[in-house]
Amino acid sequence: MILAAAAVFATMNADDGETKGSSAPPVQVSDSGIAAKGSRAPDFDLAALRGDGRVKLSDYTGKPLIVNFWASYCIPCRNEFPTFGAMQRKHRADGLEIVGITFKDLPDDARRFAKEHGATWPLAEGGDRDPAGKAYGIRAIPQTFFIDRHGKIVSRFYGAPPNDRFEAEVQKILGP
Repeated sequence: MILAAAAVFATMNADDGETKGSSAPPVQVSDSGIAAKGSRAPDFDLAALRGDGRVKLSDYTGKPLIVNFWASYCIPCRNEFPTFGAMQRKHRADGLEIVGITFKDLPDDARRFAKEHGATWPLAEGGDRDPAGKAYGIRAIPQTFFIDRHGKIVSRFYGAPPNDRFEAEVQKILGP
């Protein structure tokens, strides 16, 4: 049992190596089922959680982007939402964008949660069978991907990162 728990922990905290090749590598999923660090971020086109629009990865081309998978039932998600708001305010002039994608959540519950927690960034419904979650290999939440201006996954984080670590990850994607 201890070995099984250690294996799960190691899988959840693994940091995949970079993908070799062109500047726009194909989407790759590592052995642990996670979109690999160094690969192009998997595309998504999802219904907006608020309003009638769509939320698409392609709308953020050329911008540093944080993609966060979350749910209203997730306690660590509650802890990290204020950090997203703070980073959005702090780095708005730097062009930082944030997109939240629900993971296996009820839309009404997710909308209520977002309103209660002051989420002002675009939010999308993971939808039936969570297609974006599947493309990113999400099995547990919260999970956050830091994507550079070229659409490459620079890093990912499981759980709510401490503010200094979050800031360090944001700095990695703000560069040229």
